[in-house]
Amino acid sequence: MLSAASCVATLLAQKEALDASLKPPLGERVGNALVSYAMYMGQMIWPAHLAVLYPYPESNLKVSHVILALLLLLIISVAAFLWRRKYPFLLTGWLWYLGMLVPMIGIVQVGLQVRADRYTYLPQIGLYLLVAWSAMKLFQQWRRSRVILAGAGLLIITALITRSYFQTSYWKDTETLWKHASATTSNNYIATTNLAEALSESGRFDEAIAECQKALKIKPDFAAAHNNLGAALVENQRGGDGARRQNGAVDEAIVHYRRALQIKPDFTQAHSNLGNALLLKGQVDEAIAQFQSALEIDPNHAEARYGLGNAFVAEGKYSESIAAYETAVRIRPDYFEAHYNLGCVLATIGKTGEALKEFNEALRVDGNSAKVHCTLGSLLGRMGHREEAVAHLVEALRLKPDYKDAKQQLGELGVPVPQ
Repeated sequence: MLSAASCVATLLAQKEALDASLKPPLGERVGNALVSYAMYMGQMIWPAHLAVLYPYPESNLKVSHVILALLLLLIISVAAFLWRRKYPFLLTGWLWYLGMLVPMIGIVQVGLQVRADRYTYLPQIGLYLLVAWSAMKLFQQWRRSRVILAGAGLLIITALITRSYFQTSYWKDTETLWKHASATTSNNYIATTNLAEALSESGRFDEAIAECQKALKIKPDFAAAHNNLGAALVENQRGGDGARRQNGAVDEAIVHYRRALQIKPDFTQAHSNLGNALLLKGQVDEAIAQFQSALEIDPNHAEARYGLGNAFVAEGKYSESIAAYETAVRIRPDYFEAHYNLGCVLATIGKTGEALKEFNEALRVDGNSAKVHCTLGSLLGRMGHREEAVAHLVEALRLKPDYKDAKQQLGELGVPVPQ
């Protein structure tokens, strides 16, 4: 009854994941379920080569593995049934394990994973009961059974502590976690895609591109890999100062974003990213259409609101851009770029008081931004607040000693700047 209730709860709670799931045939799902039962037992005995995610083996399930798993499960089931009177704990523990795994075993496929270690926390209690009581029965006639069991228990605990120590080391950061997942599983396109995202966040765009390409070789129709590859290409074509280099990377990124949307039309982030790429190409109307498509799917997508604000700025529609930026920071109060751009637009149309507020909000999010200090110093200088302006410009130079704009602004304020 509990397992049946859990099945219903899983279907209700994971509706979104079900929509995004693979749709393998029933026979394949049953075969994977049998293999997963056997794999979980093996991992309980020796928890090595564990991964944060095991990808679903689409059309790669080996019949021999299914047959061996089925035989193992049948042998244990028959033995537990035949010895149910003499050793009732065998059947109790075994049925506990089999029954509690039913909601997560994959008959109803949820998500892109074939199994997950976290699914076994409660089901494996049945196997622990089975093993513990079997050990007690096996050694109860021995004269030194307590000593033997204590020694065996100590060895097992020591071995598991060692394995836990090594396993937890893989969780020290996102990059290490996904590298380990990729190394311990085969054809793990999800791990390589997530590793690419982690590499992009650390600014290693060439490596991120290579990982995305690796993922697409494994699964060419994986929308997330196309999206992440597009994002890495766009960022990689920027110079160290944020200036764009004309090397065709944006065009290639647009191709990947469009491919991601062909695969998954409701991919909000891909719509937003495509809008940003089109904006870089000067295709403002098409960019606006993509941002609006993203917002139709998710009205609270802050990045799409921010991108829409940038597009309106490009068209000179300042009131519309202000509304878009304000919505973005309302959705995400720590959105640094939106605060900064909102401040710039407000300053452009003469609303200096509101602009100062937004620049200060940007500094609240990132107080080490030389760009904001310089812009704020320039605005304060124009407003006649010389001392405050100088303080911000000096801070900008401290953060970025070669900042030409800050040096120029200080020079205009009559402050000597060391060359």
